[in-house]
Amino acid sequence: MVSRTAYIALAGSTFVIDEFQLYPENAKFDFSRCLVYFGVLFNSSVGVFNPYTQDLETILLPGISGDPALHLGPALPDAQGHLTVLVDAGAAFNTAGQDVSGANIVLKYDLDQREVIWQRDITELITQEAWGGFQDVEHDKDENIYIVGTYPGTVLRVDKDGNGLKPWFLPPADELANTTAAGFGGLASIRERDVLLTNNNADGQIYRFDGVSGSETGIPVLVPRTGPNGTQPSAPIGFSDAVLLPAKYNNTVLLVAEDTAGVWVIRSRDGKWESAETLGLVSNNIPEAQGGQVPATVQIGPDALFSLEEYFTDPMVEGTNAGNRSSFPIVSITAQVDELLRKSR
Repeated sequence: MVSRTAYIALAGSTFVIDEFQLYPENAKFDFSRCLVYFGVLFNSSVGVFNPYTQDLETILLPGISGDPALHLGPALPDAQGHLTVLVDAGAAFNTAGQDVSGANIVLKYDLDQREVIWQRDITELITQEAWGGFQDVEHDKDENIYIVGTYPGTVLRVDKDGNGLKPWFLPPADELANTTAAGFGGLASIRERDVLLTNNNADGQIYRFDGVSGSETGIPVLVPRTGPNGTQPSAPIGFSDAVLLPAKYNNTVLLVAEDTAGVWVIRSRDGKWESAETLGLVSNNIPEAQGGQVPATVQIGPDALFSLEEYFTDPMVEGTNAGNRSSFPIVSITAQVDELLRKSR
């Protein structure tokens, strides 16, 4: 029997996950297994949610989960049935880039064998604590992995087997040294076009990287934006985290999670992302959000869109790494996004 929550999730209605200290920072849907992978921020674990049964299983990572210095962001499924998981040093986000010390780790996890296949320490191998704030990952058509850093905006690349970890895009040396200048927030991949999209907090704009799988280095290209139907220039986006290209729109719609405001809906009519229209904001100032901030969005199933809610100011439970919250709303935004698209046909 399919639970009522499953019907709610797949139909696109707001639902609540009752799980102590879940604090989801990111979510990715696995279309092959029909599961949602939540990055459990403060406990540095992965929450595996089955929308059909309402079950939530926790993946604990040896030497990582439970470490108070570490946070966990995305857990992204790949074509081999594995997860690419990104673990970051929480200090960078706690101090807005003033302290970029600590371990940042990218790893590959085998869901069937329930074990880590490989693990790389970005700090030890690349940054030497000179920059940081890593918070999102994506794959290209060859399953290479791209890792976005925020303090300041950087992108690293490593192949699917964990080999060749290296900087792929770095700003000029003076900008790289300024770790309090926030840069890229998230990544979204258009594999058919070999393109990555990112949101840049330095100027509130969207950028495109072309021909990524064959490029030794990345070159960000500004995606100029107007308002709906080209009516006016589009204002910069406020401080934002993850971005999503929902599968249901065939890579023509980008959702940008602006922490304190909600979700921006941006469209490229032809899916080339040489230009785009900002269609509007799905506000998070609603009772269902329970005062949370939006770190990411996720598509669950063939049609339903949701925003996550994060609560950074919850009081810490003594002896743990996180707050006292036990219920986390997964807020439906399907109707609002579809309405913005309908109004600007």
